[in-house]
Amino acid sequence: MSTLPSLQELLNEIETGVIPLQNALRSADCDELLDLRDSSPSFDKAYLGAFAKIDQLRSSLPYDPTEKIRQQAFVFVSIATNHHEIASYVSDDFELIAWASHCQSDPNYGNFNFEFAQWLLSEYRAGRFPVPSHYDK
Repeated sequence: MSTLPSLQELLNEIETGVIPLQNALRSADCDELLDLRDSSPSFDKAYLGAFAKIDQLRSSLPYDPTEKIRQQAFVFVSIATNHHEIASYVSDDFELIAWASHCQSDPNYGNFNFEFAQWLLSEYRAGRFPVPSHYDK
């Protein structure tokens, strides 16, 4: 398993365009991408499983270490697309990636789906919105 960037590195990648959120979605058919995202049971299972773990983690900490990353991802995509639903999906994706980043060095979180978070990040770094057809391969 390769490591994910630290939370600060992840935030920097969003802010500096290393992760090309705005360009990836600016000319995309956002409704079609959301339909693709919602059409795969295997993708949905991986996603919901990761968020179930996040809910446990969130309740164990006095603060949310992913908040700035979620907000920044939402703002960048919202400005680029004027499509708040896809911005919300991207924000959720980056919350998942950020939690995986936060947990990767702690052996207590070994059952977190780091591979799924790494895949999401690799799709964004490649300038693509993650959809099941890329995940199910």
